[in-house]
Amino acid sequence: MGKKSDNTEICEIVDSSNNTLTDSNEIAAYLNRHFSTIGQNLASKLDQSIVNSKEYLTQSKTTFKFQQVENKKVLNLLLKVDNYI
Repeated sequence: MGKKSDNTEICEIVDSSNNTLTDSNEIAAYLNRHFSTIGQNLASKLDQSIVNSKEYLTQSKTTFKFQQVENKKVLNLLLKVDNYI
């Protein structure tokens, strides 16, 4: 049902201290640490903005609210949708 994924085995990797890792558990732990901290590391290198983020927003007078809907009504609407799958 879609494209078959190809698996790639990583046999070795060089870490940020220039050490070569070959053990699969060490490689997995290194990659986990890398990807779990990369966002915070990159963000810490950005200059702090002096502009309040709310200044980028525009005021809207439009309101939005939820209301209860019967299951039957939702089902009837879904049955009217063309099936493109």
